[in-house]
Amino acid sequence: MCSHFSVFSYGIPVQTASAGCLPGYLPLFLTGSLAGLDPVQIWAAFGLAAIPSCFFWHQLVQRYGYRHSFWVNLVLQAVGVLLPVISHGLVFCLASALLVGFTFMGTVTIALPEARRLAGVVSFNMIAAMTAVYGIGQIAGPLIAGELYSLTGSFNPSLIAAALCLLAAGILVLIPSGQRAVTEEEV
Repeated sequence: MCSHFSVFSYGIPVQTASAGCLPGYLPLFLTGSLAGLDPVQIWAAFGLAAIPSCFFWHQLVQRYGYRHSFWVNLVLQAVGVLLPVISHGLVFCLASALLVGFTFMGTVTIALPEARRLAGVVSFNMIAAMTAVYGIGQIAGPLIAGELYSLTGSFNPSLIAAALCLLAAGILVLIPSGQRAVTEEEV
């Protein structure tokens, strides 16, 4: 079964958390903590991890289904977001870039086909709605992260909030929508 709310929940929590907080600020963690390292190199690790991820997540969905795969994706992404909270050192930031890069594109790989599958079930264009909510997350994420930084002088609260959003989205994915749940056989 699949909850259309859980597919739609992809937008704000995931994109506010991942796109808004971590990738934009991860290189900043390294600027002051590791002399001689160009923080932009972390972006390369993020991108390199994203390249094969779509194939992996597609295969995972084929093998274990949408709900389980999406949950694993969101939990792993939350772990990746939290790594710099544990330490701003190179190993943790690099692991964070790899883990979030690997899961970030996987989120889209998992959510969009599910939204397309639900197109005949909901009364609105799910992909258009997800795209609009993604845009809101792209705007809101950095604003929220910037405000939390100005209040605390640390990116840790932003990362914790982002991880909590990802975990909340993961929980939503696991909750069936009851009578309105749609199985793959029904569509």
